[in-house]
Amino acid sequence: MKFQVSFGCTLFDDMFGHEGLDLSICYTQRSVWELYGHSSPFRDSMYNPGLYLNIPMEVEGSSLTVGAEHRSNGRDDPWSRSIN
Repeated sequence: MKFQVSFGCTLFDDMFGHEGLDLSICYTQRSVWELYGHSSPFRDSMYNPGLYLNIPMEVEGSSLTVGAEHRSNGRDDPWSRSIN
């Protein structure tokens, strides 16, 4: 079974006086449960914080979103998985 929680928050609206130029942060956590596991029901968890910039385009109502996201399972070596 999969459990996921996500949220985002706009840090800055209309940056530098440009309407629609926004900076946001987000966070997603995904966990896979092994429902029949006896001692440790979580088989795997991923933690994904991110930073995104929304850039308005010339066409009315359109925008381009660029960002960076870090992916980690929160473990130490040798089981660690971290990707930027």
